[in-house]
Amino acid sequence: MKIVIEVSGGVVQEVYCDSPDRLEYILVDWDDIKDIGADNYQSSSQTCLPFSAVPEETFTAAGLSA
Repeated sequence: MKIVIEVSGGVVQEVYCDSPDRLEYILVDWDDIKDIGADNYQSSSQTCLPFSAVPEETFTAAGLSA
C-alpha cells in the first residue's frame, strides 16, 4: 500500500492512497491539544482519497508514475 500525505504551511492538506477502501487514518492535531487541552480534544478519523484524485504536481513530486 502506498500513501501520499500532502502538506502545505505545516498543515495536512490531503491524504491519498492506492487502496482507499482499506485505509482509515487518525489525525491528531497537537496545536489544538495545546489550545483546548487534552481532555477536550477529539481526534479525527478519516478515509483517504484515491490516487486518481492526486493533483499531477503532487503525483510527480511524490516520485510516482502513472
